[in-house]
Amino acid sequence: NLPFLDKLDELLPATQVKRLEKEERVAMFPVNFARGMSWAGKAIIFDEAQNSSLKEIVTVLTRIGRGSKCFVLADPMQTDLHRGQGGFEQLQKLFSDDDSMERGLHSFEFTEDDIMRSELVKFLIKKINTL
Repeated sequence: NLPFLDKLDELLPATQVKRLEKEERVAMFPVNFARGMSWAGKAIIFDEAQNSSLKEIVTVLTRIGRGSKCFVLADPMQTDLHRGQGGFEQLQKLFSDDDSMERGLHSFEFTEDDIMRSELVKFLIKKINTL
């Protein structure tokens, strides 16, 4: 929850963040709380998906209702799971085809040029990618 709240604080004035939370327009919860839910007309951000199993990612994706958009965010370089336990890379490969794009599923990867955190992080990632 803290990274999401930090980003909201970075992007919006504190009064707007408090209002969004008070009006319950923003909610954060673990994946296992999603079972049985249906999200219509929502923007769903599934962050840190590189640390999720295939089953957990499918749980979130199958909650998507009419008029919703889901953003699945992951950095496979930062996974806490052992090789083969994560589901993100499997699903990314599965849905990176023309048929998926025609249905509105888009997959893309960021490069070092997209890093906004700092020039030092850009340098670190560039060096790490040479390993």
